Amino acid sequence: MEFKVTGKQSDNMFKLLEKWYNESEDSNAHEAALLNGLKKFKKLIVTPSPNPKYSDIGVQAGNKKSWIEVKMNHTDQLMNFRFFYDGKKWDTTYAGPSAKFVAAALNTNPLAKKFIADLKAFSKIKNPKIGAGFDKTDPSFISADILRKFFAGRDNQYILKQDKVNISKLIEDHLQKGKQEPAHYMQTADDFYMMGNVNPLKLPNSIPRTNVTGPIAVRVGVRTKGYEIQPEIKFDKKQLPHSAYSILPGSKKKNPFDKYR
Repeated sequence: MEFKVTGKQSDNMFKLLEKWYNESEDSNAHEAALLNGLKKFKKLIVTPSPNPKYSDIGVQAGNKKSWIEVKMNHTDQLMNFRFFYDGKKWDTTYAGPSAKFVAAALNTNPLAKKFIADLKAFSKIKNPKIGAGFDKTDPSFISADILRKFFAGRDNQYILKQDKVNISKLIEDHLQKGKQEPAHYMQTADDFYMMGNVNPLKLPNSIPRTNVTGPIAVRVGVRTKGYEIQPEIKFDKKQLPHSAYSILPGSKKKNPFDKYR
């Protein structure tokens, strides 16, 4: 069956694409502004991320180096893993303990198990293959069209919801064990944080850690020609401690790299 997008659906899709493009442009400009601000510090070597395997800004002083993860807002998505179901279990191609933690949750969570059971009954496929990387001509492959019809009769597209997760531990593990090189710092909105207990650039010890616990979720995002299975992992901004430090240009807070001017 051909899926056609017309009228109001087309307008809504254009708005979504425009919003995504503008947010991407804003994010790139924001990271560039932070990077250029740090380049003014004569005792630092500052480099942009070469690819998604690294965090956003590399900072080196002498023989000590680390990375800074940048988020424009306190409510931004923290990690962008993708997941798949191989007919028997959930897994991910992403390295690192945080992606594996979420994959393990999908394999044990009651809501995720019910999703698989309901999808099997709906599709009449005994061992469905769900996600990217599968042969789309495989009779066990679940297409976007099947998922679209499946979710039409459900309240939402969430397949996992889990409360009381140590969000800060998840993002710290992701930044320090799931990246090519570890990131020990994060700038989110106008707050600068230490990620974990290691401080390779010897920044002020008064920089706080995030220390946030909260829910995580995984949802299926169905689009016109495909779909993605991705987590929603965000800080609860009400739990984030105030930081007296920031690398945001124009901020009235102290810059944690002041000693490297």
